[in-house]
Amino acid sequence: MNKDDFVESEIKDVNRFKNLISIAAKAGNIHLGFDAAKKVITNHKAKLLLVSNTLSNGTKHAIIRKAQLASVNYKLISVSPENFLEWLGKRVGIIALTDEGFTKEINNLFLNKIN
Repeated sequence: MNKDDFVESEIKDVNRFKNLISIAAKAGNIHLGFDAAKKVITNHKAKLLLVSNTLSNGTKHAIIRKAQLASVNYKLISVSPENFLEWLGKRVGIIALTDEGFTKEINNLFLNKIN
């Protein structure tokens, strides 16, 4: 994996994104942080992985590689762990979504959608 693999996805509507992430969290359909994301990826429950572009390249590489090996779609996003702290009450840079509906809605908010 090289630097070009880290293509950032631009979010069209940050407020809608924030609302969907918050609702998904309340519904128990997201897993926060590296270890939680790794677990749901390994258990084949993850539908989409969101990775903050502010994380170290090593961390991004490790979690994205896990996602690729398990054929889980991922997005590198310009949302910081501080944003997630404000929205979710936890400072995280990695979120794994486990619900197909939330994944579809969130994917629709990206300018470069997953095919």
